[in-house]
Amino acid sequence: MKTAAALLALLFAPVCLRAAVDPLGLRTNDVVALLGGANSVGACRSGHLESLLVATHPGWSLRVRSLAREGDTVFSQPRELNYPDLVRQLGSIQATVVFLDFGQAESFSGAGGLEDFQKALRERIAEFSRIPCRIVLLTPIPISGPNPAPRVAEYAEAVRLVAKETSLPLLDYHAAAPRRAPFPKEGRILTPDEQGSLNTEVFQGLFPTLRPSTCGSDGHFLDPDWERLRSIILARNQLWKRWIRPTNWAFLGGDRTEQPSSRDHRNPAIRWFPAEMEEFPPLILEADRAIDQAAARLSSVGIAP
Repeated sequence: MKTAAALLALLFAPVCLRAAVDPLGLRTNDVVALLGGANSVGACRSGHLESLLVATHPGWSLRVRSLAREGDTVFSQPRELNYPDLVRQLGSIQATVVFLDFGQAESFSGAGGLEDFQKALRERIAEFSRIPCRIVLLTPIPISGPNPAPRVAEYAEAVRLVAKETSLPLLDYHAAAPRRAPFPKEGRILTPDEQGSLNTEVFQGLFPTLRPSTCGSDGHFLDPDWERLRSIILARNQLWKRWIRPTNWAFLGGDRTEQPSSRDHRNPAIRWFPAEMEEFPPLILEADRAIDQAAARLSSVGIAP
């Protein structure tokens, strides 16, 4: 019996080791959903966060999907008429991990809003955990300019406290942000080069062996292999945006689905918008595979699967 137990322990040891060494608690084939406001949208547009995420997990086949929208807060995520709420969206993409990036916009409520913010953050964590999804918390970045919100640091600390009390992984962007002023240069939103430098700082703190490329002034990686990875991610993100945020939503699923222009002119019973949208998932998956291949060229920087 002792011998059998020892063999079982050896068989399962690699799995336990990998779970222990990954600071974000990720697993192979995870679908990672990004939730947040304008800076999360900016992260999707710049591609640096995902580049560093997949580069530090080569061979894991991570699938990153942004559900972020400008103006989203931990309290409210308004969408178009009949658009699925976040819980249904997370279910539809089979998300297994959620990155929650809230706190910057909420900080304009000042000290009086801290308690409500923490309460709402805990509620979102409980809500998404029931799907079930694992949660990773992000602290809000600072605000610069003539009229900065004075409480961003307190909201960042509130996120840290929630992460500690719930034992959740944390990406601490606020702590990694440069202390020189102004940062960000544009007040609240990170520029592409700031996305590159700040994400690099955060991921190097979690993965000490990471040796990413430096970024140019427009945010591009100077190393061609790193930039190739980012460029594929950006192309995939364009496809993803066209699928998840269609400009014709009113005709696709809103209040104009009965309009003649949303139906085949020869057979009005046929709606051609839904069929058109189904062209995107295969293209997105093809781009995902290309991302895996590009990340494999950087396999020396990450955690082995």
